[in-house]
Amino acid sequence: MMTYRQVYVRTVLNLYTQMPDTPPRATLRDRAVADRFFDRQIPIDIVEAALLLESSRRIFGCLVPAPICSLAYFESVIKQLLDQSSSTDDSGFMRFKFRHADVIDNDSDDREPPF
Repeated sequence: MMTYRQVYVRTVLNLYTQMPDTPPRATLRDRAVADRFFDRQIPIDIVEAALLLESSRRIFGCLVPAPICSLAYFESVIKQLLDQSSSTDDSGFMRFKFRHADVIDNDSDDREPPF
């Protein structure tokens, strides 16, 4: 039977290796980063949002993005999402995600998303 830590770490590593431009297998360093996320009690949905957000930034922002070599690459985005989510409601959190994905103009909070 797997512990909560093992399930969490495995989930984070699976999410990471499914992102574009990441290695097909996680390294021991990636596992250590996922362990730190668990120790810091970072919710899986925040980790997933950071992976998706930063991956989409790279895909739409670069013609040929360099490969991502480590899960640690996403730590700054996770920190930003944690800081933002602790200070606002859910709509503010989503607005933050759209702003940083360049979907919504930074000066306009009342503009509707393009969907």
